[in-house]
Formats: sequence, structure tokens, C-alpha cells
Amino acid sequence: MEAQKPNSPQPRPADKAKGQAQKSKVRGIKNAFLAIIACFVVAVCLFLFVFGGSGHFTKTQLQVQAEDIANQTYGKNVALGAPLWETTDGGVTADTAKAAKYSKDEAKKLGDETLEGELKPAFYSGSMAFAPEYVAKAAHPEDLIGTVYKGGIIVPVLQTLLLTVIVLSVERAIALKSAKGTGSISKFVSDVKKCLARNDIDGAQALCKKQKGSVAAVVSAALNRYKEMDANTVLTKEQKITTLQKEVEEAMAVEMPSLQQNLPIVATLTTLGTLVGLLGTVIGMIKSFQALSASGAPDSTELSTGISEALINTAFGIATGAFAVISYNFYTNKIDNLTYAIDEIGFSIVQSFAATH
Repeated sequence: MEAQKPNSPQPRPADKAKGQAQKSKVRGIKNAFLAIIACFVVAVCLFLFVFGGSGHFTKTQLQVQAEDIANQTYGKNVALGAPLWETTDGGVTADTAKAAKYSKDEAKKLGDETLEGELKPAFYSGSMAFAPEYVAKAAHPEDLIGTVYKGGIIVPVLQTLLLTVIVLSVERAIALKSAKGTGSISKFVSDVKKCLARNDIDGAQALCKKQKGSVAAVVSAALNRYKEMDANTVLTKEQKITTLQKEVEEAMAVEMPSLQQNLPIVATLTTLGTLVGLLGTVIGMIKSFQALSASGAPDSTELSTGISEALINTAFGIATGAFAVISYNFYTNKIDNLTYAIDEIGFSIVQSFAATH
């Protein structure tokens, strides 16, 4: 009596173990949160010590600001607000008799020979974030970098978003290069289809080992199942074809999350960057209108600071959103091309099996 054939292929224990152990070999950042934290730390350091460096602002001479410090450090009867001068040993003093003077070479280097013999003022040096209040008010940006610092507290947030987009874009470039493999995808697809036309399964597997990457991994898994179905004498032809199709789908399901990893974050930043930039713009405009509404003549410094803050945040927000959109669409297109290649070869494998069995 002929043995009854099963209605559907039953998974074997070896298959289950294989499925549980199967993992994508695509490299990439697994925890994007840590990358965002790192970008935030870098952004804050850039904002405080690069964009806020005193070298990007007008020089402001230091002054005596505290009476107790004045009496202890510079001697008694030193008036508050008295200017400080450099000493020959690199310190500062309020006593003009102890102050250093510009030499001829120093005056020549500064481009003003009239400074020769003049006292050397002690200028503030360091981050404007930690500068005394009178220095922060008197200092004005001398270049674009200093102007960016005037964008306010929203700037490091926008820098964090922009750096995150850049880092994740580079990460996706490396990951998709690994997924693509060592050679041309179109040539690999063509060569595998030629091997299938000759029913040369071993030759196709050799191409997979040479190509590597996600496409080759899916094809290799399908070819292994092809061999198993070829040797199987229990299942019907329809069941074998269904098993092959399922193998391709399962192998593809393993690879796809790794290909698309972190792209949803980039997609979110396309909108988030613009909205945060808009928030900074609104805050800057509020400060500008507050300066205009002050009694008497408007404070031109506060007005210009508010306008600068608004425009800088707008620029950073637009740049972040634009770069994120370009990055997301570019890598989504690359993933679609890889997916199409997998679908094409998977269909060819199934059709080859159906034609030869």
C-alpha cells in the first residue's frame, strides 16, 4: 500500500535550529541611542569651546569685578571696574607700574607700530559661555563661527540632530556596502541565472561564496534548500516549490531589518530638524521684539542678537532636514535595488526547479 503523502511540508528539528541561529551578517550600529548621546556630547563641546571660543569675538579687556578679590590680589584701594594688564610673567595686575609693555616686534606683528611701549591689556581668553557678564555683553562676533554661537541654546540641539544624520548616513553607507558584497549585483544576478539555466547548482553556490553580502546569503540559503528538495522523494512537486518560495521569503526576512536599520531615525530627523529650527527661530524673534518693546531707544545689541539667533536656527534646521531627506531617499533606493535583485534570483530559482522537475 502506497504511503500517504503529507498535505504540507513539516519543519524538521534541524530546520528550526537553523532558523533560530540564522542571523544577518550586515554590519551597523545596533544601538542608535548611544550614537545620539555621543553626537550630543560632541555638539555641546563644539558649541562651548569652538563656536564660543574667545578668538571668534572682539577682544574685551578684563576688569576688577570683586572688592574682596581686588584687595587680596591687586592690593588695597583698587577701584572696582579698574582695567587689568598683563605682567611679564604671564599674570595680570591692576598696577600699571607692574604691567608689561608691547615690544617693537610685538607691535609690528599686530600691524600697529604705535603700540610700541604701550601697556599690554589683559584680554579674556576662553569660552564665552564661562565669561564674566561684562565680557559677554561687550564681546561681539568677528566671524561666522562666533555668529553661530549667538544662535543660543537651540544650536547644540540642532547640531546634535545634524551630526546624528551624518553619523547614521555614514553607518548606512558602510552597512549597505557590506550587504552588496564584493562585486557588481547585476553581474552576480546574471551569472547565477546562467548557472541555473545549465542546472549548475554547485557553480551558483560558488558564486555566492565569492560575492558574499545579503543578496548572496539569501541565494545561498535558497540553493541549499533547492538541493534538499531535489533529493526529497516524499513531497510533491507543488510542495517542494512552496518550500523553496518560503525559504527565499524567510532568508529575505532575516536580511531586511539589517538593511533598513536606523533609517526610520533618519526619516524622523527630516521633520524634527525643521521643527526644532523653527522653534529656535521663534525664540530669536521673541527676543528681538522684546528689545524693540523696551522703553526709550531700542537696544541695538539685543535686537541684533535676537535676529542672529532666529536666522542661525533657521539655517541649521533647514540644513538638517534637507540632508536627512537626501540621505533617507538615497539609501531607500539602494535597499530597493537589493530587494529587487533578491526577488529576481528567487523567482529564477523557483522557475528553474519547476522546469527541471
